[in-house]
Amino acid sequence: MRKIMLMVLAAMMICLLQAAPVLASEIDVGAELKYDKDFTISELANSNGLSVSEIISRLKIDESDASLTIDNVSKRYSELNPEIIKEKTKKLLIEQEIESHKNWKLIMLKFFLWVLLVLSLAAIMNRSKKIFMKPVLLVVSAIVFGVLLGSDPNPLGTVKDGIVLYANDGVLFKPRFVALAFLLLLALVFGRMFCGWGCQIGVIQDLFYRFRDKKIKVPFWFSNSIRILVFSAMIASAFLFHIDILGYVDPFKVYNLSLVDLNLGFIILLLILSFFIYRPWCSFACPFGLIAWGIGKISYLKLHVNNDTCSDCGSCSRICPTGAAAGRRNGENSAECYLCDRCREVCPNKSITYGR
Repeated sequence: MRKIMLMVLAAMMICLLQAAPVLASEIDVGAELKYDKDFTISELANSNGLSVSEIISRLKIDESDASLTIDNVSKRYSELNPEIIKEKTKKLLIEQEIESHKNWKLIMLKFFLWVLLVLSLAAIMNRSKKIFMKPVLLVVSAIVFGVLLGSDPNPLGTVKDGIVLYANDGVLFKPRFVALAFLLLLALVFGRMFCGWGCQIGVIQDLFYRFRDKKIKVPFWFSNSIRILVFSAMIASAFLFHIDILGYVDPFKVYNLSLVDLNLGFIILLLILSFFIYRPWCSFACPFGLIAWGIGKISYLKLHVNNDTCSDCGSCSRICPTGAAAGRRNGENSAECYLCDRCREVCPNKSITYGR
């Protein structure tokens, strides 16, 4: 079985090497605003490739003011001065640049397939059926959601990019927050099913973890404490120094080789660690994972243990890579569960079920 897994993994890595540029890639926002106080509003719009109506709407001025210079507009409207007009136009330009680089059809397809995957696996587990050919499913997930549909959107970007963009440019790019809300809704209803089976980086780490029998189980309190520190450092560095610290080590760039630069060494290190530690990126650094962990604790659907039939053999605790199974047997819900389904498969009494 391991030889088959290695062959499949090798095929996947070949696909990755052929995947740049990807179909829906991450972009670097570098919009340069053309601005002069003597510009009229119409000239300001035309010089930056913006529509006059968009700027008028953003500034909340009358359509008849389009022929006025920026100086005259600021004199007519007390709440607008040249710097505010410049700032609002800059934000609009950034939003337009981001949107122009998005392939919305592919992004919608990606979310549709994520929902389809989560619904299918939830139905299988809810009916106490077995998930067959897990390694193959992990590879297919990596190829579909990473290689074919691109590095963006991804769980990291829904959190990090929104925070960094707002900290650097004061821009709230609504689609990012809609994507974040959507993925968190999946976690609220189905638990961490998306993280376990749909995340482009999570599935690769899970796949690598299956190659070795000797594992290192890191205490959840330790890994989660580091993840909280990383999350705090990400926010602080963005707002205080305008630096995207996680951008330097973003593992999702592996799906767009044109973006892999200084973080190539980190990605290699991450994959090596994945042989020994279960999902090191998810456990120690992922900001989405931190938020989803909190949401997952109150999810509508989750794994349950029937204490009447449980023989307390400990099989689930030994095979669980995160320690969640041991806590579940004791009625606790602290360590995160990625719904990898290992515990349910090894339970001799079928005491572990997925449902309400």
